[in-house]
Amino acid sequence: MNVNDYWQQLTVQALVGAGRQPLPPAPAELAELLGDPQRAAERALLDAAVLSRGYLDALSQPQRHQGAEPAGAPDENLPEASAAAQSLLQQLLHLKRRDLLEQWIDQATRRGLLAATDSLSKLLELGRQDRSLRPLLLPVLGQHSRWLAQYHQAGSWLSEAAVPDSIDVGDETLWRQGTPQQRLAWLQQARRHDPAAAREALAAVLTQERAETREILLGGLAVALGPDDETLLEKSLGDRSRAVRTTVVQLLARLPDSAWQRRMLERVGHWLRYDPDTHQLLVELPSACPADLCRDGVEELAPSSSGERAWWLQQALSLLAPAVLCRRLGLDRASLYQLASATEWQQTLQIALANAALLHQDAEMAELLLAQDEHWAELFGLQDAATQYVYLQRVLSATPTSRRATLKHVRPVVYAYRHDWDRPLSELMLDVLLNLTSTDIEQQGGQYRLLALFEHLSARLEPHCVLARVAAMPPETRQSLDLLLEPLLSSANLRSQFAAAFPEPLLESPR
Repeated sequence: MNVNDYWQQLTVQALVGAGRQPLPPAPAELAELLGDPQRAAERALLDAAVLSRGYLDALSQPQRHQGAEPAGAPDENLPEASAAAQSLLQQLLHLKRRDLLEQWIDQATRRGLLAATDSLSKLLELGRQDRSLRPLLLPVLGQHSRWLAQYHQAGSWLSEAAVPDSIDVGDETLWRQGTPQQRLAWLQQARRHDPAAAREALAAVLTQERAETREILLGGLAVALGPDDETLLEKSLGDRSRAVRTTVVQLLARLPDSAWQRRMLERVGHWLRYDPDTHQLLVELPSACPADLCRDGVEELAPSSSGERAWWLQQALSLLAPAVLCRRLGLDRASLYQLASATEWQQTLQIALANAALLHQDAEMAELLLAQDEHWAELFGLQDAATQYVYLQRVLSATPTSRRATLKHVRPVVYAYRHDWDRPLSELMLDVLLNLTSTDIEQQGGQYRLLALFEHLSARLEPHCVLARVAAMPPETRQSLDLLLEPLLSSANLRSQFAAAFPEPLLESPR
Protein backbone atom coordinates (compact mmCIF):
# COMPACT_ATOMS: atom_id res chain seq x y z
CA MET A 1 0.00 0.00 0.00
CA ASN A 2 1.37 3.40 -0.91
CA VAL A 3 0.90 6.57 1.17
CA ASN A 4 -1.85 7.97 -1.07
CA ASP A 5 -3.98 4.79 -0.71
CA TYR A 6 -3.31 4.85 3.03
CA TRP A 7 -4.57 8.46 3.20
CA GLN A 8 -7.75 7.52 1.33
CA GLN A 9 -8.45 4.65 3.74
CA LEU A 10 -7.89 6.92 6.74
CA THR A 11 -10.40 9.39 5.29
CA VAL A 12 -13.03 6.67 4.99
CA GLN A 13 -12.36 5.44 8.52
CA ALA A 14 -12.69 8.96 9.92
CA LEU A 15 -16.14 9.21 8.33
CA VAL A 16 -17.44 5.89 9.68
CA GLY A 17 -15.87 6.25 13.16
CA ALA A 18 -12.34 5.89 14.50
CA GLY A 19 -13.06 2.99 16.85
CA ARG A 20 -15.23 0.85 14.60
CA GLN A 21 -12.35 -0.97 12.95
CA PRO A 22 -8.57 -1.17 13.39
CA LEU A 23 -6.33 1.21 11.48
CA PRO A 24 -5.03 -0.12 8.16
CA PRO A 25 -1.35 -1.15 8.24
CA ALA A 26 0.89 1.84 7.61
CA PRO A 27 3.13 1.87 4.52
CA ALA A 28 6.83 1.37 5.12
CA GLU A 29 7.58 5.08 4.66
CA LEU A 30 5.46 5.98 7.71
CA ALA A 31 5.51 2.90 9.94
CA GLU A 32 8.56 3.86 11.99
CA LEU A 33 7.42 7.47 12.36
CA LEU A 34 4.00 6.48 13.69
CA GLY A 35 5.56 4.67 16.65
CA ASP A 36 3.51 2.76 19.24
CA PRO A 37 0.24 1.46 17.72
CA GLN A 38 -1.24 0.80 21.19
CA ARG A 39 -2.93 4.18 21.57
CA ALA A 40 -6.52 5.35 21.78
CA ALA A 41 -8.22 4.87 18.42
CA GLU A 42 -8.97 8.58 17.95
CA ARG A 43 -5.40 9.62 18.79
CA ALA A 44 -3.92 6.97 16.51
CA LEU A 45 -6.17 8.00 13.60
CA LEU A 46 -5.32 11.69 13.97
CA ASP A 47 -1.57 11.00 14.21
CA ALA A 48 -1.70 8.85 11.09
CA ALA A 49 -3.78 11.42 9.18
CA VAL A 50 -1.50 14.34 10.03
CA LEU A 51 1.64 12.41 9.13
CA SER A 52 0.35 10.97 5.85
CA ARG A 53 -1.11 14.28 4.68
CA GLY A 54 2.12 16.09 5.50
CA TYR A 55 4.11 13.43 3.65
CA LEU A 56 1.94 13.79 0.53
CA ASP A 57 2.10 17.59 0.63
CA ALA A 58 5.88 17.48 0.92
CA LEU A 59 6.08 15.29 -2.20
CA SER A 60 3.68 17.41 -4.25
CA GLN A 61 5.20 19.33 -7.16
CA PRO A 62 4.10 22.83 -8.14
CA GLN A 63 2.12 22.94 -11.34
CA ARG A 64 4.33 23.87 -14.27
CA HIS A 65 3.24 26.59 -16.64
CA GLN A 66 2.70 25.19 -20.13
CA GLY A 67 3.36 27.42 -23.09
CA ALA A 68 5.19 30.66 -23.63
CA GLU A 69 6.70 32.58 -20.77
CA PRO A 70 4.04 34.98 -19.41
CA ALA A 71 4.49 38.68 -19.96
CA GLY A 72 5.52 40.76 -16.97
CA ALA A 73 3.04 42.71 -14.89
CA PRO A 74 2.09 46.09 -16.38
CA ASP A 75 3.17 49.30 -14.72
CA GLU A 76 0.82 50.85 -12.21
CA ASN A 77 -0.74 54.19 -13.09
CA LEU A 78 -1.34 55.09 -9.42
CA PRO A 79 1.09 55.28 -6.47
CA GLU A 80 1.16 52.86 -3.56
CA ALA A 81 0.16 54.03 -0.11
CA SER A 82 2.96 54.99 2.29
CA ALA A 83 5.07 52.44 4.15
CA ALA A 84 3.20 53.36 7.35
CA ALA A 85 -0.13 52.72 5.62
CA GLN A 86 1.10 49.37 4.30
CA SER A 87 2.29 48.35 7.76
CA LEU A 88 -1.11 49.27 9.17
CA LEU A 89 -2.81 47.25 6.43
CA GLN A 90 -0.74 44.19 7.34
CA GLN A 91 -1.80 44.56 10.98
CA LEU A 92 -5.48 44.79 10.06
CA LEU A 93 -5.22 41.73 7.80
CA HIS A 94 -3.45 39.76 10.52
CA LEU A 95 -6.02 40.78 13.16
CA LYS A 96 -8.90 40.16 10.69
CA ARG A 97 -10.42 43.55 11.50
CA ARG A 98 -12.98 43.81 8.73
CA ASP A 99 -14.42 47.06 10.08
CA LEU A 100 -11.07 48.85 10.17
CA LEU A 101 -9.94 47.27 6.90
CA GLU A 102 -12.92 48.93 5.20
CA GLN A 103 -11.78 52.26 6.67
CA TRP A 104 -8.23 51.70 5.37
CA ILE A 105 -9.58 50.95 1.89
CA ASP A 106 -11.78 54.06 2.03
CA GLN A 107 -8.87 56.28 3.04
CA ALA A 108 -6.67 54.88 0.26
CA THR A 109 -9.42 55.14 -2.36
CA ARG A 110 -10.18 58.74 -1.49
CA ARG A 111 -6.50 59.57 -2.06
CA GLY A 112 -5.97 57.52 -5.21
CA LEU A 113 -3.56 55.07 -3.54
CA LEU A 114 -2.98 51.34 -4.00
CA ALA A 115 -2.23 48.47 -1.67
CA ALA A 116 1.36 47.20 -1.87
CA THR A 117 2.19 44.11 -3.90
CA ASP A 118 2.93 41.97 -0.83
CA SER A 119 -0.68 42.41 0.37
CA LEU A 120 -2.37 41.55 -2.92
CA SER A 121 -2.71 37.79 -2.44
CA LYS A 122 -4.40 38.27 0.95
CA LEU A 123 -6.76 40.91 -0.43
CA LEU A 124 -7.65 38.71 -3.40
CA GLU A 125 -8.42 35.86 -0.99
CA LEU A 126 -10.67 38.16 1.05
CA GLY A 127 -12.54 39.09 -2.10
CA ARG A 128 -12.94 35.42 -2.98
CA GLN A 129 -14.41 34.65 0.44
CA ASP A 130 -16.68 37.70 0.75
CA ARG A 131 -18.60 39.06 -2.24
CA SER A 132 -19.67 42.18 -0.37
CA LEU A 133 -16.03 43.30 -0.10
CA ARG A 134 -15.32 43.12 -3.82
CA PRO A 135 -16.59 46.59 -4.86
CA LEU A 136 -14.59 48.13 -2.00
CA LEU A 137 -11.39 46.27 -2.89
CA LEU A 138 -11.32 47.01 -6.61
CA PRO A 139 -9.99 50.61 -6.43
CA VAL A 140 -6.95 49.66 -4.28
CA LEU A 141 -5.88 46.53 -6.18
CA GLY A 142 -4.46 48.12 -9.32
CA GLN A 143 -2.90 46.55 -12.43
CA HIS A 144 -0.55 44.18 -10.59
CA SER A 145 -3.49 42.39 -8.96
CA ARG A 146 -5.18 41.90 -12.33
CA TRP A 147 -1.97 40.36 -13.67
CA LEU A 148 -1.59 38.18 -10.56
CA ALA A 149 -5.21 37.02 -10.79
CA GLN A 150 -4.37 35.13 -14.00
CA TYR A 151 -2.11 32.80 -11.99
CA HIS A 152 -3.76 32.93 -8.55
CA GLN A 153 -6.94 30.97 -7.97
CA ALA A 154 -8.13 33.41 -5.29
CA GLY A 155 -8.22 36.18 -7.89
CA SER A 156 -10.64 34.50 -10.29
CA TRP A 157 -13.41 36.85 -9.11
CA LEU A 158 -11.49 39.96 -10.17
CA SER A 159 -12.27 39.79 -13.89
CA GLU A 160 -15.93 39.09 -13.10
CA ALA A 161 -16.32 41.99 -10.66
CA ALA A 162 -14.33 44.63 -12.53
CA VAL A 163 -16.36 47.20 -14.45
CA PRO A 164 -14.56 49.46 -16.96
CA ASP A 165 -14.09 53.07 -15.87
CA SER A 166 -15.67 54.23 -19.13
CA ILE A 167 -18.28 52.31 -21.12
CA ASP A 168 -18.88 52.78 -24.84
CA VAL A 169 -22.57 51.94 -25.29
CA GLY A 170 -22.02 51.71 -29.03
CA ASP A 171 -19.87 48.63 -28.44
CA GLU A 172 -22.18 45.83 -27.27
CA THR A 173 -19.39 43.37 -26.46
CA LEU A 174 -19.72 44.02 -22.73
CA TRP A 175 -23.51 43.69 -22.96
CA ARG A 176 -23.34 40.36 -24.77
CA GLN A 177 -20.33 38.76 -23.09
CA GLY A 178 -19.88 40.46 -19.71
CA THR A 179 -20.78 39.26 -16.22
CA PRO A 180 -24.23 40.26 -14.87
CA GLN A 181 -22.74 43.25 -13.01
CA GLN A 182 -20.80 44.37 -16.09
CA ARG A 183 -23.92 44.05 -18.24
CA LEU A 184 -25.87 46.05 -15.65
CA ALA A 185 -23.25 48.82 -15.86
CA TRP A 186 -23.58 48.84 -19.67
CA LEU A 187 -27.38 48.92 -19.45
CA GLN A 188 -27.38 51.79 -16.93
CA GLN A 189 -25.04 53.81 -19.13
CA ALA A 190 -27.17 53.03 -22.19
CA ARG A 191 -30.29 54.18 -20.30
CA ARG A 192 -28.65 57.56 -19.70
CA HIS A 193 -28.07 57.99 -23.45
CA ASP A 194 -31.15 56.35 -24.99
CA PRO A 195 -33.67 54.78 -22.54
CA ALA A 196 -35.81 53.25 -25.30
CA ALA A 197 -32.92 51.54 -27.10
CA ALA A 198 -31.58 50.18 -23.81
CA ARG A 199 -35.01 48.82 -22.89
CA GLU A 200 -35.29 47.10 -26.27
CA ALA A 201 -31.86 45.51 -25.77
CA LEU A 202 -33.03 44.19 -22.41
CA ALA A 203 -36.37 42.92 -23.72
CA ALA A 204 -34.62 41.02 -26.51
CA VAL A 205 -32.62 38.83 -24.10
CA LEU A 206 -34.65 38.82 -20.90
CA THR A 207 -36.43 35.49 -21.34
CA GLN A 208 -33.12 33.74 -22.09
CA GLU A 209 -31.47 34.79 -18.81
CA ARG A 210 -31.29 33.02 -15.46
CA ALA A 211 -33.55 34.35 -12.68
CA GLU A 212 -30.65 35.98 -10.82
CA THR A 213 -29.54 37.79 -13.97
CA ARG A 214 -33.10 38.86 -14.82
CA GLU A 215 -33.40 40.42 -11.37
CA ILE A 216 -30.12 42.33 -11.75
CA LEU A 217 -30.80 43.59 -15.27
CA LEU A 218 -34.40 44.63 -14.64
CA GLY A 219 -33.08 46.73 -11.76
CA GLY A 220 -31.20 48.72 -14.39
CA LEU A 221 -34.51 50.21 -15.55
CA ALA A 222 -34.42 52.37 -12.41
CA VAL A 223 -32.13 54.69 -14.40
CA ALA A 224 -34.36 57.07 -16.41
CA LEU A 225 -37.47 55.11 -15.35
CA GLY A 226 -40.52 56.34 -17.25
CA PRO A 227 -44.03 55.48 -18.48
CA ASP A 228 -42.64 53.77 -21.60
CA ASP A 229 -41.09 51.09 -19.36
CA GLU A 230 -44.48 50.04 -17.99
CA THR A 231 -45.31 47.47 -20.68
CA LEU A 232 -42.13 45.46 -20.12
CA LEU A 233 -42.51 45.67 -16.33
CA GLU A 234 -46.16 44.59 -16.42
CA LYS A 235 -45.19 41.59 -18.53
CA SER A 236 -42.47 40.71 -16.00
CA LEU A 237 -45.00 40.61 -13.13
CA GLY A 238 -45.69 37.04 -14.27
CA ASP A 239 -42.05 35.97 -13.83
CA ARG A 240 -41.54 32.63 -12.05
CA SER A 241 -38.96 34.12 -9.66
CA ARG A 242 -40.20 35.89 -6.54
CA ALA A 243 -37.05 38.05 -6.43
CA VAL A 244 -37.68 39.22 -10.00
CA ARG A 245 -41.33 40.01 -9.23
CA THR A 246 -40.28 42.00 -6.14
CA THR A 247 -37.88 44.12 -8.22
CA VAL A 248 -40.58 44.70 -10.86
CA VAL A 249 -43.24 45.70 -8.30
CA GLN A 250 -40.90 48.20 -6.66
CA LEU A 251 -40.22 49.80 -10.05
CA LEU A 252 -43.91 49.94 -10.97
CA ALA A 253 -44.67 51.51 -7.59
CA ARG A 254 -42.39 54.40 -8.58
CA LEU A 255 -44.23 55.09 -11.85
CA PRO A 256 -46.86 57.84 -11.40
CA ASP A 257 -50.35 56.78 -12.50
CA SER A 258 -49.24 53.36 -13.67
CA ALA A 259 -51.84 50.63 -14.12
CA TRP A 260 -50.31 48.86 -11.13
CA GLN A 261 -50.71 51.97 -8.99
CA ARG A 262 -54.33 52.44 -10.05
CA ARG A 263 -55.15 48.82 -9.24
CA MET A 264 -53.53 49.04 -5.83
CA LEU A 265 -55.20 52.35 -4.97
CA GLU A 266 -58.60 50.94 -5.91
CA ARG A 267 -58.08 48.01 -3.52
CA VAL A 268 -56.75 50.20 -0.72
CA GLY A 269 -59.78 52.45 -1.15
CA HIS A 270 -61.95 49.58 0.13
CA TRP A 271 -59.68 48.85 3.08
CA LEU A 272 -58.69 52.31 4.30
CA ARG A 273 -60.97 55.38 4.33
CA TYR A 274 -60.92 58.76 6.00
CA ASP A 275 -64.16 59.92 7.60
CA PRO A 276 -64.09 63.74 7.77
CA ASP A 277 -67.15 63.86 10.00
CA THR A 278 -65.55 61.87 12.82
CA HIS A 279 -61.98 62.70 11.79
CA GLN A 280 -61.11 59.01 11.93
CA LEU A 281 -59.33 56.53 9.75
CA LEU A 282 -61.61 53.57 9.08
CA VAL A 283 -59.87 50.24 8.54
CA GLU A 284 -61.46 47.19 6.97
CA LEU A 285 -59.02 44.33 6.51
CA PRO A 286 -58.95 42.48 3.16
CA SER A 287 -61.16 39.39 3.20
CA ALA A 288 -59.06 37.41 0.72
CA CYS A 289 -55.80 37.45 -1.22
CA PRO A 290 -56.78 36.57 -4.80
CA ALA A 291 -54.34 35.70 -7.57
CA ASP A 292 -54.33 39.19 -9.06
CA LEU A 293 -53.32 40.70 -5.70
CA CYS A 294 -50.49 38.17 -5.38
CA ARG A 295 -49.36 39.03 -8.91
CA ASP A 296 -49.16 42.68 -7.88
CA GLY A 297 -46.70 41.92 -5.09
CA VAL A 298 -48.65 40.74 -2.03
CA GLU A 299 -47.57 37.40 -0.56
CA GLU A 300 -50.47 35.26 0.62
CA LEU A 301 -48.68 33.33 3.38
CA ALA A 302 -48.38 35.44 6.54
CA PRO A 303 -45.57 35.09 9.12
CA SER A 304 -46.47 33.51 12.44
CA SER A 305 -46.28 36.92 14.15
CA SER A 306 -49.13 38.41 12.09
CA GLY A 307 -52.68 37.63 11.14
CA GLU A 308 -53.05 36.98 7.42
CA ARG A 309 -55.60 39.73 6.73
CA ALA A 310 -53.49 42.36 8.52
CA TRP A 311 -50.46 41.02 6.65
CA TRP A 312 -52.13 41.54 3.27
CA LEU A 313 -53.06 45.15 4.15
CA GLN A 314 -49.57 45.87 5.51
CA GLN A 315 -47.89 44.66 2.31
CA ALA A 316 -50.19 46.63 0.02
CA LEU A 317 -49.68 49.87 1.95
CA SER A 318 -45.93 49.24 2.16
CA LEU A 319 -45.70 49.44 -1.62
CA LEU A 320 -47.59 52.70 -2.10
CA ALA A 321 -45.69 55.95 -1.84
CA PRO A 322 -46.83 57.92 1.26
CA ALA A 323 -47.46 60.95 -0.97
CA VAL A 324 -49.77 58.90 -3.22
CA LEU A 325 -51.67 57.46 -0.26
CA CYS A 326 -52.05 60.92 1.29
CA ARG A 327 -53.55 62.28 -1.94
CA ARG A 328 -55.96 59.37 -2.09
CA LEU A 329 -57.17 59.97 1.48
CA GLY A 330 -57.05 63.78 1.31
CA LEU A 331 -54.62 64.02 4.24
CA ASP A 332 -51.14 65.34 4.82
CA ARG A 333 -48.44 63.04 6.18
CA ALA A 334 -48.67 64.24 9.77
CA SER A 335 -52.45 63.72 9.87
CA LEU A 336 -52.16 60.30 8.27
CA TYR A 337 -49.61 59.22 10.85
CA GLN A 338 -51.65 60.58 13.78
CA LEU A 339 -54.88 58.99 12.60
CA ALA A 340 -53.18 55.68 11.83
CA SER A 341 -51.75 55.66 15.36
CA ALA A 342 -55.24 56.13 16.81
CA THR A 343 -56.71 52.97 15.22
CA GLU A 344 -56.73 49.46 16.66
CA TRP A 345 -54.46 48.51 13.75
CA GLN A 346 -51.80 51.01 14.81
CA GLN A 347 -48.84 48.62 14.57
CA THR A 348 -49.85 47.26 11.15
CA LEU A 349 -50.28 50.76 9.70
CA GLN A 350 -47.12 52.20 11.24
CA ILE A 351 -45.00 49.32 9.93
CA ALA A 352 -46.53 49.84 6.49
CA LEU A 353 -45.79 53.58 6.56
CA ALA A 354 -42.20 52.89 7.65
CA ASN A 355 -41.70 50.35 4.85
CA ALA A 356 -43.21 52.75 2.31
CA ALA A 357 -40.96 55.58 3.51
CA LEU A 358 -37.93 53.35 3.01
CA LEU A 359 -38.99 52.10 -0.42
CA HIS A 360 -39.82 55.56 -1.74
CA GLN A 361 -37.08 57.44 0.20
CA ASP A 362 -39.68 59.69 1.86
CA ALA A 363 -37.64 61.69 4.39
CA GLU A 364 -40.68 63.63 5.66
CA MET A 365 -42.58 60.50 6.66
CA ALA A 366 -39.39 59.04 8.12
CA GLU A 367 -38.95 62.12 10.30
CA LEU A 368 -42.51 61.78 11.63
CA LEU A 369 -41.94 58.16 12.58
CA LEU A 370 -38.54 58.82 14.15
CA ALA A 371 -39.92 61.68 16.23
CA GLN A 372 -42.30 59.25 17.92
CA ASP A 373 -40.20 56.09 18.13
CA GLU A 374 -36.44 55.76 17.70
CA HIS A 375 -36.84 52.04 16.99
CA TRP A 376 -37.52 52.90 13.33
CA ALA A 377 -33.72 53.07 13.08
CA GLU A 378 -33.59 52.05 9.43
CA LEU A 379 -35.44 55.29 8.62
CA PHE A 380 -32.62 57.27 10.21
CA GLY A 381 -30.58 56.81 7.04
CA LEU A 382 -33.14 58.79 5.01
CA GLN A 383 -32.22 61.97 6.91
CA ASP A 384 -29.34 64.10 5.68
CA ALA A 385 -26.06 64.01 7.61
CA ALA A 386 -26.67 67.30 9.42
CA THR A 387 -30.13 66.22 10.62
CA GLN A 388 -28.78 62.89 11.84
CA TYR A 389 -25.96 64.63 13.70
CA VAL A 390 -28.32 67.06 15.45
CA TYR A 391 -30.67 64.22 16.40
CA LEU A 392 -27.87 62.17 17.98
CA GLN A 393 -26.46 65.24 19.69
CA ARG A 394 -29.87 66.10 21.15
CA VAL A 395 -30.49 62.58 22.47
CA LEU A 396 -27.02 62.27 24.00
CA SER A 397 -27.18 65.75 25.56
CA ALA A 398 -30.57 65.16 27.18
CA THR A 399 -30.83 64.51 30.92
CA PRO A 400 -32.93 61.36 31.24
CA THR A 401 -33.72 59.46 34.41
CA SER A 402 -30.58 57.32 33.92
CA ARG A 403 -27.73 56.61 31.53
CA ARG A 404 -29.45 53.28 30.91
CA ALA A 405 -32.46 55.18 29.53
CA THR A 406 -30.21 57.23 27.24
CA LEU A 407 -28.51 54.07 25.99
CA LYS A 408 -31.84 52.39 25.29
CA HIS A 409 -33.04 55.46 23.39
CA VAL A 410 -29.93 56.04 21.30
CA ARG A 411 -28.83 52.46 20.71
CA PRO A 412 -30.93 51.77 17.57
CA VAL A 413 -29.85 54.92 15.73
CA VAL A 414 -26.18 54.49 16.66
CA TYR A 415 -26.07 51.46 14.36
CA ALA A 416 -27.78 53.41 11.57
CA TYR A 417 -25.49 56.48 11.77
CA ARG A 418 -23.05 56.20 8.83
CA HIS A 419 -21.16 59.48 9.17
CA ASP A 420 -18.03 60.58 11.02
CA TRP A 421 -18.09 60.86 14.79
CA ASP A 422 -16.19 64.07 15.50
CA ARG A 423 -14.72 64.85 18.90
CA PRO A 424 -17.78 66.66 20.40
CA LEU A 425 -20.15 63.84 19.40
CA SER A 426 -17.66 61.20 20.59
CA GLU A 427 -17.34 62.98 23.93
CA LEU A 428 -21.12 62.88 24.40
CA MET A 429 -21.26 59.18 23.58
CA LEU A 430 -18.37 58.41 25.91
CA ASP A 431 -20.11 60.33 28.72
CA VAL A 432 -22.76 57.61 28.55
CA LEU A 433 -20.54 54.60 27.92
CA LEU A 434 -17.78 55.28 30.46
CA ASN A 435 -20.10 56.18 33.31
CA LEU A 436 -22.29 53.10 33.23
CA THR A 437 -22.75 51.68 36.72
CA SER A 438 -22.85 47.97 37.52
CA THR A 439 -26.62 48.35 37.92
CA ASP A 440 -26.89 49.95 34.46
CA ILE A 441 -24.94 47.07 32.97
CA GLU A 442 -27.00 44.42 34.73
CA GLN A 443 -30.21 46.03 33.50
CA GLN A 444 -28.82 45.91 29.95
CA GLY A 445 -28.20 42.16 30.30
CA GLY A 446 -24.57 42.25 31.44
CA GLN A 447 -21.30 43.19 29.77
CA TYR A 448 -21.59 40.54 27.05
CA ARG A 449 -24.93 42.02 25.89
CA LEU A 450 -23.30 45.44 25.63
CA LEU A 451 -20.13 44.20 23.98
CA ALA A 452 -21.53 44.38 20.43
CA LEU A 453 -22.39 48.07 20.91
CA PHE A 454 -18.91 48.87 22.26
CA GLU A 455 -17.29 46.95 19.38
CA HIS A 456 -19.41 48.84 16.84
CA LEU A 457 -18.51 52.22 18.33
CA SER A 458 -14.85 51.27 18.73
CA ALA A 459 -14.41 51.58 14.95
CA ARG A 460 -16.16 54.97 14.82
CA LEU A 461 -15.52 57.17 17.87
CA GLU A 462 -12.67 59.68 17.55
CA PRO A 463 -9.65 57.57 18.63
CA HIS A 464 -7.60 60.20 20.48
CA CYS A 465 -10.70 61.16 22.44
CA VAL A 466 -11.20 57.50 23.45
CA LEU A 467 -7.59 57.07 24.57
CA ALA A 468 -7.62 60.28 26.64
CA ARG A 469 -10.93 59.54 28.32
CA VAL A 470 -10.05 55.96 29.23
CA ALA A 471 -6.64 57.01 30.57
CA ALA A 472 -8.35 59.52 32.88
CA MET A 473 -10.76 56.95 34.36
CA PRO A 474 -10.30 55.93 38.03
CA PRO A 475 -8.67 52.46 38.23
CA GLU A 476 -11.66 50.89 39.99
CA THR A 477 -14.10 52.14 37.34
CA ARG A 478 -11.81 51.03 34.55
CA GLN A 479 -11.53 47.58 36.10
CA SER A 480 -15.32 47.22 36.36
CA LEU A 481 -15.63 47.88 32.60
CA ASP A 482 -12.55 45.91 31.48
CA LEU A 483 -14.38 43.63 29.05
CA LEU A 484 -16.13 46.56 27.37
CA LEU A 485 -13.06 48.80 27.26
CA GLU A 486 -10.86 46.24 25.49
CA PRO A 487 -12.39 46.74 21.98
CA LEU A 488 -12.48 50.52 22.48
CA LEU A 489 -8.78 50.67 23.32
CA SER A 490 -7.52 48.19 20.74
CA SER A 491 -9.41 49.95 17.94
CA ALA A 492 -8.42 53.42 19.14
CA ASN A 493 -4.74 52.44 19.13
CA LEU A 494 -5.01 51.20 15.56
CA ARG A 495 -7.13 54.09 14.30
CA SER A 496 -4.84 56.66 15.87
CA GLN A 497 -2.26 55.58 13.27
CA PHE A 498 -4.47 56.50 10.30
CA ALA A 499 -3.57 60.19 10.17
CA ALA A 500 0.17 59.46 9.96
CA ALA A 501 -0.42 56.61 7.53
CA PHE A 502 -2.36 58.78 5.07
CA PRO A 503 -0.74 62.24 4.92
CA GLU A 504 -1.69 62.68 1.26
CA PRO A 505 -4.54 65.11 0.40
CA LEU A 506 -7.95 63.82 -0.62
CA LEU A 507 -8.75 63.69 -4.33
CA GLU A 508 -11.24 66.25 -5.58
CA SER A 509 -13.15 63.49 -7.37
CA PRO A 510 -12.58 60.12 -5.60
CA ARG A 511 -12.39 57.07 -7.82
